[in-house]
Amino acid sequence: MNDMRATIDHRTFLDGLQTAARSIETRTTMPILSGVLIRLDETLELVTTNDDYTLVQRLPLEAEKNAVYAPGAVVLPAKLAHELIRKLPSGPIDVEAEGASAVFRAGALEVTVHGFPPEEFPRLPDEP
Repeated sequence: MNDMRATIDHRTFLDGLQTAARSIETRTTMPILSGVLIRLDETLELVTTNDDYTLVQRLPLEAEKNAVYAPGAVVLPAKLAHELIRKLPSGPIDVEAEGASAVFRAGALEVTVHGFPPEEFPRLPDEP
């Protein structure tokens, strides 16, 4: 999955990222484990993991507040992504991601965040 494009409701995104950021350990042996895997398809899926557990949040995307134009995935530093979304104005957030970077647009603001390629994120137990 790549080239993700979507419009996501600020509150939906913020609530999910807050939970994800809280689940991240402050010390990790692999930098990608400080990240959150953001996957978009019919749902907004936020995944964090370490050696002991994996947290998967599947958040419904209400059609009147959200739109997925191109499903995809990106891994971003969880705490940074949470702080960024928290500071953006309320309302719709346009998200575009390609490879290891994502661009967030809200109102007149545009911010680019660099992360990790989604294919480097550890495989989940139920994934092939």
